[in-house]
Amino acid sequence: MDIKRLSDITTEIGFQLLTSGAEIHRVEDTICRIAAAYGARADVFAIPASLVVTIGDGEGHTFTQTRRVYHSDSNLARVDALNALARHICARCPEEAEILAELGKIRNLPRYSLRQQLAAAALGAGAFALLFGGGIPEAAAALVVGVAVRFVATVMERTDGGSTLSNILGGAACVLGAGLCSLVWRGLERDTVIISVLMLLVPGLLMTNSMRDLIAGDLVTGVMKSAEALLVATCVAIGVMCSLAVWRWLTMGVM
Repeated sequence: MDIKRLSDITTEIGFQLLTSGAEIHRVEDTICRIAAAYGARADVFAIPASLVVTIGDGEGHTFTQTRRVYHSDSNLARVDALNALARHICARCPEEAEILAELGKIRNLPRYSLRQQLAAAALGAGAFALLFGGGIPEAAAALVVGVAVRFVATVMERTDGGSTLSNILGGAACVLGAGLCSLVWRGLERDTVIISVLMLLVPGLLMTNSMRDLIAGDLVTGVMKSAEALLVATCVAIGVMCSLAVWRWLTMGVM
């Protein structure tokens, strides 16, 4: 394969992995392995916000590409499909047309629908309520509030409201929703409902990947992801504290 086309393909695969939530080591290792399969050498520098790929052959030809990451999400189905494609490339060294066709299919993989996201949020929040010692009332309330929090997050994503505001509003919706449920259902353990729904907002994948990167020696990426996870947790805490203050004012008549 032509070295320039190889540069384009490896950079695109790496970029798709990076924007789908793959850890940095996976992104860099995949690009290097694909380049090596075609007899080229790759030097890769990847961080959550940027990807730099340099491909060189034995004849002194070198191509460098830089891709800026403006938005990323967690799409493990796409990561799995890209991993499978990378393994196929390394084993078979297929033609460029075949690789591009498979990349097109992966790029067009369907996202989870709003109904599926709401169902998953409801199931997760309800299960956490039972795990934290709540009963059927707490699980039912967490189910309803979990749907509301996921809906708020979806609206913010579609209006490009940003993750900071989305997490603040998510934390606020969690507390206010649990409070409303406690008014309707007397004796409800509101705190159990709140912590159950907040589990939906915990940046678990970010924290896991940051530890993975730090252990692997990718200190810059590990620190960046740790800071991002801390920012998410801080925004959620701000939303919770503000909504608790508002709730106390509404229910007690004083600030």
